[in-house]
Amino acid sequence: MIPRETLARVIALADKHDFIVASDECYSELYPDESNPPEGLLQTCAAIGRDDYRRCVVFHSLSKRSNLPGLRSGFVAGDARILEGYLKYRTYHGCAMPIHNQLASIAAWSDEDHVRENRAAYRAKFEAVVPILREVMEVDFPDAGFYLWPETPMDDETLPGNSPPSRTSTFFPGATSLARWMATTPEKTGSGWPWLRRWKNASRRHTGLLNLLGRTRHETVWHQKL
Repeated sequence: MIPRETLARVIALADKHDFIVASDECYSELYPDESNPPEGLLQTCAAIGRDDYRRCVVFHSLSKRSNLPGLRSGFVAGDARILEGYLKYRTYHGCAMPIHNQLASIAAWSDEDHVRENRAAYRAKFEAVVPILREVMEVDFPDAGFYLWPETPMDDETLPGNSPPSRTSTFFPGATSLARWMATTPEKTGSGWPWLRRWKNASRRHTGLLNLLGRTRHETVWHQKL
């Protein structure tokens, strides 16, 4: 949701200090307002006349827009000079996708109807869940993506250790602790997502609704293994 003015400023700083702007835009097609999609880095480049996309690359994926994380299908686009070196690296350190994955990817990339339906489904889930969550926590509809970001009584590193054990909720520390936590937590404990934080006064009914927005156990374990 970074506005064009900010992206343009980042690009100007990249020119001044000689760095590359690599934008992860895998969530860029999950937004609430169909008439107002967020602007991507390459769109900003085009708007300011940077037709060679110098110093700018973006990464996209089917994982979020099409709910197809298992395909591992995506693309990178932007500055041709940067991509020339990147593709050489990819030749020797990557692998070709199976034909059936490629065919499925073509079908998914070529269709926008299911993406709009996906956004509508997330909107419906948020509309069902947010009013109930507001009874027990400070939370609002997100500007984009499929996460809810409730206000918590303490920081993300302190909260898990100060919450009562629960079979229905898990905690997913963010900020600087995220990578370390994922690397050191045994797989059998699973992992959670930001909306799976549960307050003492949240009932089982509330917890069940929290899980409506959750990911599958299979995908949770897959992310943890990465």
